[in-house]
Amino acid sequence: MDSMVQQHLKLHWDGKSSVEVYDLAQLLVTTLSARFFTGLENDPERTAKFAKFYNVITSGLHTIPLNVPGTAFHRAMKAANAMRKEVLLLVMEKKAAVSSSTSEIKINDIMSHLLFNPDPRGQFMTENEVADRVMGLMAGGFHSPSMATTFLIKFLGERPDICDKVRTEQLEIAGSKKLGEALNWEDIQKMKYSWSVALEVMRLVPPLQGTFREVVTDFTYEGYTIPKGWKVCWSASSTNKNPENFAAPEEFDPSRFENGNTPPPYSNIPFGSGPRICPGIGYARLQLLRFLHHVVTRYKWEVLNTSAKIAGGLNPVPEGGVHIRLHPYTA
Repeated sequence: MDSMVQQHLKLHWDGKSSVEVYDLAQLLVTTLSARFFTGLENDPERTAKFAKFYNVITSGLHTIPLNVPGTAFHRAMKAANAMRKEVLLLVMEKKAAVSSSTSEIKINDIMSHLLFNPDPRGQFMTENEVADRVMGLMAGGFHSPSMATTFLIKFLGERPDICDKVRTEQLEIAGSKKLGEALNWEDIQKMKYSWSVALEVMRLVPPLQGTFREVVTDFTYEGYTIPKGWKVCWSASSTNKNPENFAAPEEFDPSRFENGNTPPPYSNIPFGSGPRICPGIGYARLQLLRFLHHVVTRYKWEVLNTSAKIAGGLNPVPEGGVHIRLHPYTA
């Protein structure tokens, strides 16, 4: 992941006077998930195609399931069918490569694990089953990480004082590394202020505004009785901005999470909470902090369209993207 983030910045950020962060964040997270979930490497054209497909797919996830031309759901279904063909092609390529190889199979991605490791009964998944699981993982690793990455850059670009504190922390970590040495788990653990910033960004703009659950037992809320079996929607955005837990809840203030300041349980829930918490929370943390480390130690930037609107819905999307002006960072 460390080398892939650096390669992404070299290809798409270095030497640019300005970039649009949202599209590039989608490309980055797709490049990472394609590598870890399918084993695809060094194929930028294919990866860019995947990113376009998933952008359309995720835009149709929370829409009326009306599969007629002109609707978001119809476009999402077409993109999903096209993406499935691409994943099945990868499956066939991988199986063909293994069948023609005389060396031992290297299981270094999830697709290979699903294809070549039998279950406890000795049975293997079908190609369609593997495609289902890989597509689900890539969908889960697409929208939320790209949105968190985008808004992290936006908020820091608008608050250079906070960005400087992040940079100080990251430069100290960079100074402890040998030339070319990758970040390791111990380095990630040291990024305490940087993670406080990320938590505050996701508190203000949760990558997922909420989702639906089924009530498992009768309960009373605000004087209303909610019966067992009803469907409810829990809201991350309103929970994260409850003034009972966060003073001045609309302000960007990472110090809320510093020096042992721990909000009450279930008060900041960008990843959900409880037994159904997002299983990708650790992956997201690694991706966000590695990206942030290399960005702040390479560049300074300011946001060009600070008044850009955020489209509503369960998945927030910056209308028109987030455009920044880049400057190389020199110590």
